[in-house]
Amino acid sequence: MGAASLESFFGRPHELSVLTQALDEARQGKGRQIALVGEAGVGKSRLAAAFAQRGLAAGADVLRGTCNATSLGQPLEPLQAMLRARLGLPTDVAQARAQLHATL
Repeated sequence: MGAASLESFFGRPHELSVLTQALDEARQGKGRQIALVGEAGVGKSRLAAAFAQRGLAAGADVLRGTCNATSLGQPLEPLQAMLRARLGLPTDVAQARAQLHATL
């Protein structure tokens, strides 16, 4: 979702305020986890994109992960994907392990 499409973001002011407060607290060393939960089509992705844009504008390091309700993925798969992307690791586990061992 591009920045131009988020300029018209409206609705969910309470939820966006809660997320923004959590970002402020995380920057003070009081991090936490927040889950966006709801039925399909209620605006979770749009809210997350608007919040990510605010975080980037505030200088935060934003990592993105996704879940697919129909897949039978591995536990913590979104977190693994975010860390692989952040660390520049390949998706192949053996190659990633070898690269990490060589680095450490």
